[in-house]
Amino acid sequence: MAACGLGILLQEQGDTDGARAAYQHAIDSGHPDHGPTAAYNLGLLLQEQGDADGARAAYQHAIDSGHPDHGPTAAYNLGILLMKWDDTDGAQAAFQHVIDSSQPDHAPKAAVHLGLLLMEQGDTDGVRTSYQRAIDSSQPEESPLAAVHLGLLLSQLNDTDGARTAFQLAIDSGHPDHAPKAAVHLGLLLDEQGDPAGAQAAYQHAIDSGQPDHAPAAAFSLGVLLMEQGDPAGAQAAFQHAIDSDRPEESPIAAFSLGVLLMEQGDADSALAAFQHAIDSGHPDYAPAAAYHLNLLLQEQENMDDTRETCPQVVATVDPNSMEGLEGDIASGPA
Repeated sequence: MAACGLGILLQEQGDTDGARAAYQHAIDSGHPDHGPTAAYNLGLLLQEQGDADGARAAYQHAIDSGHPDHGPTAAYNLGILLMKWDDTDGAQAAFQHVIDSSQPDHAPKAAVHLGLLLMEQGDTDGVRTSYQRAIDSSQPEESPLAAVHLGLLLSQLNDTDGARTAFQLAIDSGHPDHAPKAAVHLGLLLDEQGDPAGAQAAYQHAIDSGQPDHAPAAAFSLGVLLMEQGDPAGAQAAFQHAIDSDRPEESPIAAFSLGVLLMEQGDADSALAAFQHAIDSGHPDYAPAAAYHLNLLLQEQENMDDTRETCPQVVATVDPNSMEGLEGDIASGPA
């Protein structure tokens, strides 16, 4: 224990060479606890120094020791390291070692990572098994994360019932990040299935969470849904929520969509402001689209001003509702 403790002390003091020597001394002692601990610590140190081969050897020593804690922890770190090396087979073996150990902290993490690796290989059965293993662990971080991943997989496989169950499990976990993400995806799924009420409830759940990434995404999707459902006031509020988030993706598209909606309603001034917001965002897609619509709207206003100057009494009696066809043409311009 003295050598391992000395290694930790020297590492904290910045003497990495001394720390490596101390850790190696503890490893060479063959002590059943201190040796694996030192091997794991040495692996971390070498990984931080960019010595991947040395870290791999140190982690493998801890794994081979069979230590119930440091062995699985080292295997998990080794799996992450091998993923960065694109050693898929080695990473899978390392993660499987952790899973088989049933170590309560790292086995669920390894199951999630193994699922991601198997997904890249198209092994959907293996992916489902791995994610389910993480879900069944009830680990507060990895279980809902795996549920979201499983829901996305099942959605791709057109297993809508399974996907709904997985997303709902993540939502019910109350996790501050994974639950709102699951709610967004559940809303999208329910919308596709023709359940607007269920979709709206799911989106609202994500919005109410206030999660900085997923709440704005839910607000935009809710705005689109409400616009399709003929609720322009609700759509405006939802789009405005997404705009106010200042998220680099959701805010510009929501501003552009709000501009189109307001243009359709004949509120030119508010539409111009919404389009300007999208333009100012500099978004590569929605800023140019907003600029196009803004220019069309300005041109239309100029034409109206010219008409007022030549026929003021006639224009003053024009029913705004008679311009719906014109506004529809503007709104249907290329986006």
